[in-house]
Amino acid sequence: MSIKIICPTCNNNLDVGVSDEDKIVCKNCGEDFPIVNDSPILLSKNNELFKKETSLKQSSSGFNIGFSAKISKYLPTITLNNFQDNALDSFIDSLNDNDKCLIIGAGYDHNLKLRLVHNGIKVTVTDVIASPIVDYVCDTTNLPFSDNQFDAVLIIAVLEHVVEPQSAVSEISRVLKYDGKVFSGIPFMQQVHMGCYDFTRYTLLGHRWLYKSFHLLDLAPSSGSGSALLWSITSFFRSFTSNKISTLIIKSLVRVFLFWIKYFDLLQKNSDDFALGSYFVGLNKKNPVLNKQELIELYSKK
Repeated sequence: MSIKIICPTCNNNLDVGVSDEDKIVCKNCGEDFPIVNDSPILLSKNNELFKKETSLKQSSSGFNIGFSAKISKYLPTITLNNFQDNALDSFIDSLNDNDKCLIIGAGYDHNLKLRLVHNGIKVTVTDVIASPIVDYVCDTTNLPFSDNQFDAVLIIAVLEHVVEPQSAVSEISRVLKYDGKVFSGIPFMQQVHMGCYDFTRYTLLGHRWLYKSFHLLDLAPSSGSGSALLWSITSFFRSFTSNKISTLIIKSLVRVFLFWIKYFDLLQKNSDDFALGSYFVGLNKKNPVLNKQELIELYSKK
């Protein structure tokens, strides 16, 4: 798949052919970008949060792949993502063969990429840290891609970790074709995770307003208040200790003995205001298609 990349510092086109084995050099501004395991590290020297030299360290963005994360794989989850998962399945099924899809912030999630590839979709994966599935290391607020390249963008559980989410959405709109599709997932009633790289939360209407330049296809809770309650219970007990072993024990006990609370999500009739998070599906219109009055009216329609 041919992807046109640009310099994240000067926005000049980057010629991948004009490169050494271990780096790409911008012919305009002269900045060089290392290539590690076939993945270009396209972070600008002006980036205040993420640096080329730390992009290979998973902990540099708060990402957890340690012992706690490994243990969690074998325990029940505290989040019921059925609503979002079903919507995501429909979104993937709506894409056409050979569509170009950009996944932003995939981390180590091989499954999502494999599902798209299995459907014949051409996938590009980005993150601020390098991993075996990441094609380009870059910042969501400064995507190193030319305009109007992608047919679809997936960005799930990422924007809460972005200092300026609106800048990220503007970048998504720029690289996405007109009428290209976006699937976005953002938490609402969820406590801090990933430490200092956690900045914001959104209600359903806040999520909609963030994508005001997109035509609305779907907007709904990703999980209900049962899942939100489990997050709160876990955080309540964690607030009494900062010890890593104690934290692991607390998280494990809640998952083993209280996981069933999340299934109350399936019984709720009025979950919009009490959701753990929300997902948004829309079509890129490049310019605002929603005003503030229409946003308020959307609440009464939900």
